[in-house]
Amino acid sequence: MGNLIDHANNVDYYFVIFHDSHKRKSIGLRRAAQLKATLKARNRLMQLIDDTMILIEHPVFRLDNSFDGLVCENNIYFANFLGMEYIANITDKVAKAAKQKIPIISEKVSFLDFSGFVDDIEKHPRTARLLVAISNRQNLDKYDQAEILRQAAAQGVGFTNEGEPRLKCRVVDKHKLLEVLDDRRWISRNATDAAIPYRASSRQKTKQ
Repeated sequence: MGNLIDHANNVDYYFVIFHDSHKRKSIGLRRAAQLKATLKARNRLMQLIDDTMILIEHPVFRLDNSFDGLVCENNIYFANFLGMEYIANITDKVAKAAKQKIPIISEKVSFLDFSGFVDDIEKHPRTARLLVAISNRQNLDKYDQAEILRQAAAQGVGFTNEGEPRLKCRVVDKHKLLEVLDDRRWISRNATDAAIPYRASSRQKTKQ
């Protein structure tokens, strides 16, 4: 493209195709944030030649030394989830899936009101991801109301009603409640008598 610089804002990502000795193909993808930033920096970049700083007047591409993801024949490997989420436009797909999952969660966790989450899904991708993750849990119908409410209270989750017919959490506490339901929040008393709430960015179940 001869006028790539004029369309730099339209470049969302770039990719590289690899072929190995067995004629297998894989594709590395990278979000073009740095590439676009470098293209726009024309006439503001310098190079060092013979101890002299010289202005670079021609366009410069910056290709990163790593990829956000690698697409192979049978697998897709994510090195940077947010980058791949953007490239694949996963956010919209997850949002649509989350809307379909709310009735499933609501049916199994009958003491909580999830109607207030519907309008948040498209604006808050994390809400959508949490709802999809919760809907896939195999033990939802075994959630104990008293235990969930105890954990929610320890995390500072407040409710706007008395639970008739269902408990509705405060708007500011929606993410907290979803993280409690998805086992991403816990309380520590290791170093103090006071309860200290924590949030896990990821979790892994141990055997012991």
